[in-house]
Amino acid sequence: MICKYLETCSFIQHVSNIVPFTMNMIKVKYCELDKTKCARYRLAKICYMEMIPYNLRPSDDMKAMELVESKLNETCQKLYGNCREEISACSASSLGLNEKEICKPETPNL
Repeated sequence: MICKYLETCSFIQHVSNIVPFTMNMIKVKYCELDKTKCARYRLAKICYMEMIPYNLRPSDDMKAMELVESKLNETCQKLYGNCREEISACSASSLGLNEKEICKPETPNL
């Protein structure tokens, strides 16, 4: 099934103008054959597509995890102080990740 974000994806729109041949290969692999392999698609499941940086590549899982971790830290600081466990498991599973992959325990300041 074709990705529902294909028409509005800022990466697709930006790169299509620069390297159309390469973009066609990327569209087939990530947008048409298996959208679940796309880091942008998985991020869009937990935030608005408009919030995802246009230069995040579909294959850039590490950068996607960094963005999630950054948002988790921000949100948890606002909601719970230093406690991240309350929302980390939910967000990690939305990306198809094990929470241990993105949720590292914080060391207390001594």
